[in-house]
Amino acid sequence: YSGVYNLQFSAQLNRPSGGGGTAKQVDIWIAINGTNVPYSTTGITMQANDNKIVAAWNFFVQLNAGQYVEIMWTQDDAINILYTPAFGAVPVATPSVIATINQVG
Repeated sequence: YSGVYNLQFSAQLNRPSGGGGTAKQVDIWIAINGTNVPYSTTGITMQANDNKIVAAWNFFVQLNAGQYVEIMWTQDDAINILYTPAFGAVPVATPSVIATINQVG
């Protein structure tokens, strides 16, 4: 359906190696029908051997019937979107990305 949608997401990031101890960046943005949305990019800087940083925010997007939204990312080092399986007595399983989209207008 055409309308305004609220896209919310969280992504668990991990940088398991260090490349000389320098900070590196991952950029996350959205695309509609494969076309990047201007001004939707946010960068997160990660230090060497950072572990489990969560990127989470939301976007309001105007969509026409039949359009689709993608969450895109790129990085300049070995920064992963991380899945953590469950183990032991504590339920620590964590999905890589959680996304929700709701029509709000």
